[in-house]
Amino acid sequence: MVKSMEFYVPLVAGPNKIGGTTGDFYGATWSKSVEDGYIVCMICPDWRTLFVQRGPTKMAGKMGIMPLPAVYPGGIRTSTWGGTMLGITKKCKNPDIAWQLAQFLYTDPSRLAANFQKTNILPPFKDAWKNAAFSAPNPYYGGQPLGALYAKYAPEVPAQYTAPTIDTAKAKLGEALIDCVKYYNDNGNQGFDEFVRAKLKEKADDVRAFQARNPY
Repeated sequence: MVKSMEFYVPLVAGPNKIGGTTGDFYGATWSKSVEDGYIVCMICPDWRTLFVQRGPTKMAGKMGIMPLPAVYPGGIRTSTWGGTMLGITKKCKNPDIAWQLAQFLYTDPSRLAANFQKTNILPPFKDAWKNAAFSAPNPYYGGQPLGALYAKYAPEVPAQYTAPTIDTAKAKLGEALIDCVKYYNDNGNQGFDEFVRAKLKEKADDVRAFQARNPY
């Protein structure tokens, strides 16, 4: 995490930062920023590609998707943004019927192909990727086959972990990031490594204290 923080913060803070924000991800200000060239690239999971298509319409045919740059030689070129799943709870009155519904929603190739055409979201059922819909060119993205491109890198997507205190941990990590960005803006690299390590330990200790108080 120290390495990740020290790699990321200089990208969004300090005199050589390359990242910026318009205050929103999908609204009119964001769309205008893309069309004006203020934003030239963005992290774009499959589900976000449709928001982009419906936003800066003047960019139709000029946009394209690519894998993330590798942080280090040989590193993976993808990541995660959140996590989605379908679950059947222990208190479900009809788990067998619920399981049949899940299979219908997640494993019907024709249904999944139709959903992809409406959402640009790559389904987790790999057999569905063979459908022609996933290799069809997308005019907005210069004719790129979005489904095939996302499918190519799907095996590299890192695991998405969860736990009873995962939201607390992510919130504390966000607090650490904010503090590190402020420090870097004020001080640059001077003492940055020590500050990052101290701040991450402080927030990790907060999570441990929360876990100790929670009997579940």
